[in-house]
Amino acid sequence: MDRAPDLRVLDELRPSADAGARLRHFHSLIAPQLPGVARELVGALTRLGSASAGAPSDDSALLVWLEAALLGPHDAETVTARAREGAASVERGLDEVALVATVGLARSRLTELALDELAADAAGPGPTLQALGLALDQALAAMLGASRARALERSRVDERIAAVGQVAASIGHELRNPLGVIDSSLSLIRRQLTRAGALDGAVVTLLDKIEVEVVISGRIITNLLDLARNRPPRRQQVDVAALVEHAIELAALGPGVQLRWEVEPGLSLSGDPDQICGVVTNLLVNAGDAMGGAGGVCLRACRDDGGLAITVEDEGPGIPPEDAERIFDALFTTKSKGTGLGLALGRRVAAAHGGLLVFERPARGARFRLWLPDA
Repeated sequence: MDRAPDLRVLDELRPSADAGARLRHFHSLIAPQLPGVARELVGALTRLGSASAGAPSDDSALLVWLEAALLGPHDAETVTARAREGAASVERGLDEVALVATVGLARSRLTELALDELAADAAGPGPTLQALGLALDQALAAMLGASRARALERSRVDERIAAVGQVAASIGHELRNPLGVIDSSLSLIRRQLTRAGALDGAVVTLLDKIEVEVVISGRIITNLLDLARNRPPRRQQVDVAALVEHAIELAALGPGVQLRWEVEPGLSLSGDPDQICGVVTNLLVNAGDAMGGAGGVCLRACRDDGGLAITVEDEGPGIPPEDAERIFDALFTTKSKGTGLGLALGRRVAAAHGGLLVFERPARGARFRLWLPDA
């Protein structure tokens, strides 16, 4: 679990009540200009080359951050919660170098506005600039603390996955052989019963159940071995529509699941087709399981923010807040038959491609977003 920044440090940087009032007054003067400031910041960071390395590339997110820095509240608990929410939902916006650059550019632009707007103020711009400095320093300290805590937790998760992978490698290889024997024997039984005319509906149902369980077991072993191998992506140009169609076929969602999917025409990516297809397949399987095999699932793939995004959204009960930060941990699962490997592997695959796999909370159900950058 990520550790919150030291609240004592944030309290030291907290603007006073008078300073907070000055910041709110300043906000009232420059509110119409703030959307433009947010766009300027994104443009400046992009020109500096920081956007691809984690700088915020969404001016609406930056606008929300600017509003919060000026309007408050500035108590340590609120600022910490705000930073942790950012860490969980906008992870690309939490690269430490990009954070410092963002705050520095915001400080420079807001200082210019304060000098212009408060030149005729009785107290001058000085007190407001001092309050602004405290508010921005407090926000930066909170975000850096949340970012570092989250990076530490990621490191611990990776160590846990590596340990599981070492054990899984030997177990997986041992299980491959008996599963192969079961699968081939199943085919022979079908053939012999068909020749004997004894393959009635009840027998077919039983044999189909065995076959499904063999496929599920094979998928679990593959996940275990992938944990152990941690092989780098074998990149090639991939047609996204074909990849999605293959993932849908592999997921084999039941008849009770209504799948709607849409891929932007001509969409392609540079990546490992097997690894990425595995991630999308697992997201589809999870979506179907979350709804108990009945409900709607929506898959979309489109250009997004210097790369492409594939989102899978279901109409299930959603993920409880207390589980949301643990769902990417190896061996953590809420399924009665789950292994807790799929999302951990998916995040590893996304990171190996320079991308992200994140959970988003829609109004209903759950949504997972796989983002992969252009090569």
